[in-house]
Amino acid sequence: MSSTKLIYDYWRERYPASVFVPLAILLAAAGAAAGGSLPTVRDAIKSCILAYTLVLVFRIVDDLADLPSDRLRYPGRVLARAVSVRASSRTPIVVLALVIALGDVLMMMSQPRPGARIAVFAAISLFLGLWYHRRARLRAGPLAGAHILLLKYPAISLLTCASWDGLTPHTALPSLGAIYLGLCIYEQVHDRAVRESSGAPWIFAAELGLLAGLPLLALSTGGFLR
Repeated sequence: MSSTKLIYDYWRERYPASVFVPLAILLAAAGAAAGGSLPTVRDAIKSCILAYTLVLVFRIVDDLADLPSDRLRYPGRVLARAVSVRASSRTPIVVLALVIALGDVLMMMSQPRPGARIAVFAAISLFLGLWYHRRARLRAGPLAGAHILLLKYPAISLLTCASWDGLTPHTALPSLGAIYLGLCIYEQVHDRAVRESSGAPWIFAAELGLLAGLPLLALSTGGFLR
């Protein structure tokens, strides 16, 4: 399989636009709310592009980290099939992630407070890298693992925020918290292993309660947008 075909097939299988374009828009909207003001059309488009490409980078990293187990559980996936034939077949996907990550860093450098943005990107990348490296030894179950991996989404929302000068706990906590809690709830509903983990019903109920309380927090502090 050629590198171009591998990338195309992987992108189509693991990153369908029908799912990840709406997700990118949602993450960018949460980032705008965290900033406390409406972005310009240009900034909104840049935020959506940044969200879309950052999610793709982390998606690729997640798939690469899960590749040994995916070859057993999901042998029909494009990347699992390709690596089964030739171990070096993952190289084009790795290069794709690096190129997109570099583009994201360059985009962040063109925005206000580039150093802080790149530091956040580096921090969440390092955190997830350590998690992938240590998770087997920690023996964390699906529930804990899902909640740790989903931390990347509020971080991505934060990175898409065009106006970091407007960031305050009052604006950032409700919007970024809603993203995180909403995705945690979604994961528990759609992933059987997570849903059937010990303590999952109690955590699900707690997260529903916290999510329901976030609008009240936003209203009590002047709303999402000033």
